[in-house]
Amino acid sequence: MALGPGKYGARAALLLAEVNANLCLVVTMGGDAGDAFDVATADPALLLKLPGVLRDVAASIERDLGADAALRDVLRPKGKGN
Repeated sequence: MALGPGKYGARAALLLAEVNANLCLVVTMGGDAGDAFDVATADPALLLKLPGVLRDVAASIERDLGADAALRDVLRPKGKGN
C-alpha cells in the first residue's frame, strides 16, 4: 500500500535501508502473502512523484514488449484461445 505498511511493508523497509534509498517500491505477484505492492520512503513527499514514475515504467515495458515480437510470443500465456 502507498500509505502505511501492507503485506510486504517490512520487506520494502528492509530494502530501503539496504540500498540507502529515499523511496523503495516492492511489487509482488504470487508471493507468500499473495499479490501486493508496498512503498517504503524516507520522504513521504516523494509519493507525489510515484504515479508519474509508474506511468513511465509501464510505457517503457509496453514499448519493449511491442518492439520484440519473439519476446511477446514467449511471454504469452498458453492455453485456450492462444
